[in-house]
This record gives sequence, C-alpha cells and structure tokens, in this order.
Amino acid sequence: MINKGYWLKIGKKLPLENKLSEIPPFYTQDILNPDKYTIYEIKGKRPATKEECQGLEYYGVWEGEKMEERLSDHFTGKKNKMVENIKNAERHSNIKTAKKIRLHNNMNKEAV
Repeated sequence: MINKGYWLKIGKKLPLENKLSEIPPFYTQDILNPDKYTIYEIKGKRPATKEECQGLEYYGVWEGEKMEERLSDHFTGKKNKMVENIKNAERHSNIKTAKKIRLHNNMNKEAV
C-alpha cells in the first residue's frame, strides 16, 4: 500500500527479517459458488477446500482501508468489526452444517 501512494512514507526503510517480509497465505470464497475456495500464497494461487482455509485470513482484510482500520483497532485495544464478523460467519457456518447433518440423520431414522 505504501508503494501505491496510499500512505505517506516517513523515515527510512529498515531491513526486515525474512519471515516478517513474507506475505502470509490468505483465501477467497467465490460469491457465485460459495463451495469454491482459493488460497493465495507466495508461490501463487490454488483451489482449496473450506477446511484448508480454516485459520487463514480472508483476502478483504488485507485491503488498504481495512489494514488501516485493523491497525487502529489493534493499537487502541478494540476488536476489529470485520475480523469478528468473519469469525462469527465461520462459527455460524459450522453450526448450520451441524444442524443440516442432524436434520438429515433424523429424517433417515424416520424413514427406516
């Protein structure tokens, strides 16, 4: 974001340890096909399962405005709304899946 002119450069560029200069993997979910996930890594992108995406951050949280908001929230000790929404959506998604499985199992018991 700095190189694109979004933020003002101040001070000198300090060398970073290799592990700090690497971009962590993140994922996207297809809007039209919610079962389709993609993981982006240093070596490129690849199709992924929902389970592989667990624990990774959603791409949107790395956009300029969202990064600024996350940093601001972090340093003021507030929870970030976008991050919390993603966590809640993942939790609810697992709950919905569990309910569907339970309903399916109950229907199969009644049919027998």
